[in-house]
Amino acid sequence: MAKIFVIVMVMVAVFAACQPAGAGNVEITPPESVSGAVTVLAGPLDPLGTTDAAGISARFFYPSGIAGDGTFLYVCDTNNSTIRRVRIDSREVTTIAGAAGSAGSADGTGSAARFDHPSSLACDGSNLYIADTYNHTIRRLALASAAVTTIAGTAGQSGAIDAIGSGARFKYPCGLACGEDCLYISDTYNHTIRRLDLATGAVSTLAGTAGTPGSGDGTASSGFSYPAGLTLAGAALYISDTYNQPVRRLALSTGEVTTVAGQAGAAGVMDGSASSARFSLPAGIASDGSYLYVTGRGSNLIRRVSIATGAVSTLAGYALHYQRGSADGPGGSARFCMPEDIVCVGAQLYVCDSYNNSIRRVDAADGTTETFAGFREPSGSNEGAAGAEARFNHAYGITADDWNLFVCDSENHVIKRVDPSSGTVSQIAGAAGETGSTDGFADAARFSTPVGVHYAGSTLFVCDMNNNEIRLMNTFGSPRSVNTLAGQAYTWGSADGKGADALFYSPNYAVYFESGVSGESALYVTDTYNHTIRKIVVPTKTVTTPFGQAGVPGAQDGVGTAALFNHPRGIAYAGRWLFVADGASSTIRKIDLHTGEVTTFAGAAGLPGADDGIGTNARFNSPYGLFCSDGILYICDTGNNTIRKADITTGAVATLAGVAGRPGCATGTGAEARFNAPFAITGIGDYLYVCDTHNYRIVKIRK
Repeated sequence: MAKIFVIVMVMVAVFAACQPAGAGNVEITPPESVSGAVTVLAGPLDPLGTTDAAGISARFFYPSGIAGDGTFLYVCDTNNSTIRRVRIDSREVTTIAGAAGSAGSADGTGSAARFDHPSSLACDGSNLYIADTYNHTIRRLALASAAVTTIAGTAGQSGAIDAIGSGARFKYPCGLACGEDCLYISDTYNHTIRRLDLATGAVSTLAGTAGTPGSGDGTASSGFSYPAGLTLAGAALYISDTYNQPVRRLALSTGEVTTVAGQAGAAGVMDGSASSARFSLPAGIASDGSYLYVTGRGSNLIRRVSIATGAVSTLAGYALHYQRGSADGPGGSARFCMPEDIVCVGAQLYVCDSYNNSIRRVDAADGTTETFAGFREPSGSNEGAAGAEARFNHAYGITADDWNLFVCDSENHVIKRVDPSSGTVSQIAGAAGETGSTDGFADAARFSTPVGVHYAGSTLFVCDMNNNEIRLMNTFGSPRSVNTLAGQAYTWGSADGKGADALFYSPNYAVYFESGVSGESALYVTDTYNHTIRKIVVPTKTVTTPFGQAGVPGAQDGVGTAALFNHPRGIAYAGRWLFVADGASSTIRKIDLHTGEVTTFAGAAGLPGADDGIGTNARFNSPYGLFCSDGILYICDTGNNTIRKADITTGAVATLAGVAGRPGCATGTGAEARFNAPFAITGIGDYLYVCDTHNYRIVKIRK
């Protein structure tokens, strides 16, 4: 599903799978000797929430759809599978339909109704219309009675059929807009825009070709790639064409599709004219008649687009380095974390700030932002805490020596050490909450969203993502010092060279390979936004680009720079091979360091899914972290919220823990466990350790 597709830069989740009602957040203590047994090593036992209350006392779990009628806001509380209502004047939050943690498809009134990860809403004043994403249906909730009915599609049956009512088929619909006597639908996984006649129930396809992503403007030739948000302005429908990156326009009178702002296939955060502006995974979209307001799932920004000219400016958030967070304040001081849907109510914008589990209010004139309802529980950096008392703030990276775990506590901007036997956490470099690029001893050093960390030969290599640098730190002896190996702070690019002459663009993960090609030991780095794999000969600090082409995303196999990657993330090695989680293509790639040949090891480019199978018959959804051990590749299948494993020899892929399409916060064995965006994985002996990132904890899994 594109809206929770992680993506992203996160995109987020996913394909549906059956689970018992309420099974998503149950803590079960499994016997640790059983394969796939998941327990909590460090971090909170239950960071999620469903509380009805006023303002920041309320709790949400990944809100991703929002609509308003002037008096109330209505919210798809997606991972709770409920519909919530927020009174604008009092900020009082109530649940009006569905039951938290009880996914299903039942029609009924209020708490008797069931939804399965609803993700978008539209309101006509009397009714709410709901894209019930995992059910592949469109639902209607009568505001006067809270009665819920299914008006198009059939629960559990995906497809692309134009028909009436229950005969129609959708595939993970993720965007809605109300027209005159009709509803417009982003049928996200079909890559199409659909129309539902509310009088007759007839569903028709307006633009795009079912099952075939594309980016062409025009009528019959028009195409989309996982379109998400929709809004009406005048006689046109405006579309966040999420995986193509631009904002598109569909003229309702002619069916012609044009690109309003941005460029297909070119992600970024540039403000400017229509053609020069860039977006990063645009998601929600709203209009006040003069401007479009667009959320950036990848950029963590709120952007403003002139309908008349297509000129783009940043209204709220910090454009440099895709910085995430939860800070309120004036436009550039505000921080968001995977903002999804957005709605205009008068002069105010209301945003589903999904990974902050909150609703934010943004002044449409100057971008001043405040947290309106909901709250992300504090994620501190408490020194010396252990187990459930330990705190992390979106840990994205983890590695190990024989006795310790080392964790990038990414949004605290620090490196931590975790004792795998007791769960005791200590901070070893950086200062919690302080960003910078300073080299120096331990707590005098500064990082800016360190993401990947890799241990080799008593050295930690750190991908300091927002600094666009590779840092290194000695782990033994005193004092421990941090130094910059390559790259320049706050400067992005793709230049090869030595040390500071080399440039990176959002490096994510790294692995040190002993005696690589040409007999050289080297550090290999996924340079994510350059779509390349970089090589650093550590003693000389020499950086080259042996695989992929900077600025050219793709999924092409080939030798060396003839191969193409699409937002590569995790990286691991076994024998002569590197394995790369090619995030946006939802595949695992394999690099032969003797020949330079790149092949697709598992998954199929552009076909995200959750299927186990052999090699290219398996399916993944935005995989991130990788770890190799004893001939097995362990995979954080982040968009599916599962941990997968693949036999390096046979290519056989199986699911070790979690259930695809069922994010949550639960321990247990295998399918009993739930994760919420697992990003990184490592191992010591018989156990794996996973950054369960959006549950703010480190979990332990028996191999």
